[in-house]
Amino acid sequence: MGKKGFTLIELLIVVAIIGIIAAIAIPSLLRARVAANEAQVIGDTRALLSASVIYAASNCGFFAASLVCMTQGAICIPNYPTTAPAFLGRDLGRATPYLRGGYQRDYLSTPANNPDSTRCDPGSMIDFCYSSVPSNPGLSGVRAYSGTPAGTIYFDQAGNALACPIASGAFSLD
Repeated sequence: MGKKGFTLIELLIVVAIIGIIAAIAIPSLLRARVAANEAQVIGDTRALLSASVIYAASNCGFFAASLVCMTQGAICIPNYPTTAPAFLGRDLGRATPYLRGGYQRDYLSTPANNPDSTRCDPGSMIDFCYSSVPSNPGLSGVRAYSGTPAGTIYFDQAGNALACPIASGAFSLD
């Protein structure tokens, strides 16, 4: 009777086949992860731009000084009802810069001149820029993004930090 089992050649062939399948599948999975990270950045930027416009409508036409000012329990508008909804969830409304979904996120703003502190957030801003740059270019993301109060989302194909097109020209992300 012959022995039962696999020969060394048969095992090597199976290992080689698994290696070939992995070599084909891994790059596709990495591209899918990059695409998912970029889609998350665009979605987060859109959500933040919408929340900022709604915040401004509730805050004498001014934007928030920070993303934290748009979250429940930290809203900076005087006399804003505690039972009213927050403008942003805590996943986006946090101190910047921060890392999320393979992107370094930042929120830069230009201060307003003496807003009415009895009705408006005393730290109100007249302009802002929300930027997202890949933390590991090529692996976590390919493009860099920025969003402005006009509702426009800009991107840089090479993943370089974008200069924010702020109307006041007070700052940029370069």
